[in-house]
Amino acid sequence: MKRWFGMRTVSGLTGGGLARRTWIRRLILVAGFGLSSYLGLHVSNAQLTILHNFGDTTPGNEWSNPLFGLIQAPDGNFYGTTYQSPKGMGGSTYQITAGGAFTTIYHFPFVSHKRTAARLLYYNGELIAPVGTKYANTGPLLAATSLSGVTSILYKFSPSGVQTQLSGLIVGSDGNLYGTSSRGGSSELGTIYKISPTPPYTVTVLYTFSSSSEGFEPEAELLLAKDGNYYGTTNIGRPTNGGTIYQMTPAGQVTFLYEFPGATDYCQAPLIQDANGNFYGSTIEGGTFSGKIGGGYVFKMSPTFQVTILHQFGNGTDGSWPSAVVLGPNGNLYGTTMFGGTGKPAGWGTVFELSTDGSSYTVLHNFADGSVPNDGRLPNSPLIVGSDNNLYGTTDVGGTTYGGTIFRISP
Repeated sequence: MKRWFGMRTVSGLTGGGLARRTWIRRLILVAGFGLSSYLGLHVSNAQLTILHNFGDTTPGNEWSNPLFGLIQAPDGNFYGTTYQSPKGMGGSTYQITAGGAFTTIYHFPFVSHKRTAARLLYYNGELIAPVGTKYANTGPLLAATSLSGVTSILYKFSPSGVQTQLSGLIVGSDGNLYGTSSRGGSSELGTIYKISPTPPYTVTVLYTFSSSSEGFEPEAELLLAKDGNYYGTTNIGRPTNGGTIYQMTPAGQVTFLYEFPGATDYCQAPLIQDANGNFYGSTIEGGTFSGKIGGGYVFKMSPTFQVTILHQFGNGTDGSWPSAVVLGPNGNLYGTTMFGGTGKPAGWGTVFELSTDGSSYTVLHNFADGSVPNDGRLPNSPLIVGSDNNLYGTTDVGGTTYGGTIFRISP
């Protein structure tokens, strides 16, 4: 289940039973925004600045919908991808400076409707992008783009192997690149794989999720933790549960550590870890608020795998449907919610700050509330902390031409 909007696919599930139910629920939640609020809510006057608007007719800026957020490379610039082209096909890779100077460095051709599928990875001077395709018989691929825009194909996946819906990649302790796919494998329920970073770019499937697994459909990138193991989440679990948290050893042994209790506790976001070994993450939906299904929650998992909810979103002014969280320089958690807040007319997302013990929750910005003109809507990708200690992020839509925005916020 991918969080894709506008003219794009709503879900990565074929057949669409779960996807359709989730989309219907989403419409109900949107209609109900503003009817509930979180009693512990604080509001901040943090300054948000729009660095770029996507989707106008200026040559080089026609691409839109920066779904997967930003990374910062060693050169100090930020890089990201867009999902749409002027004709509704393809996508692009772009560079933006901290001051807002924007450059499109590569656009994917329209062949097979190739679109970036996850956040970029900077590796050895190149930007590695998982690329999906509209057609199931072509399979996804991994593309490498130099900072000057020269692009090559590292690997083309077989449609019957590691398949559609690739997550972002990370660098493993052995120097290989590790990723997940939410589809593919022998059961079509996802895989964990690694790929060697040099020719011939050999791919090894380390684990195949199945219906007998506690969880399946891993949509988030992995985390290489301080103990040397890899940690990840799955979007879906057993029939009466939501997603799961799992651990994979360097040898490929997978252990499921936690099953989220609610049937709608979908976990699509990657985990992060603090200096004390605690893990943090979020569910995009689920939990309970005022006796009803909540709008997702941020959780903490101890080094002994005990899970605590830090903040339950209530489909109201505190936000709803959170993305992944990041640790700020002050030790607090920061994130965005795709929906909720006080934006007009129905709540178009927030930027929030949350203490790691859950005692303090602050909305730093409400999108579309009029405080910053054309600030965008639906901030559905994770924030990053820049080298200047500011937070940077993107909105999927909105802005001056409704193609999305890049923003900076100083908490």
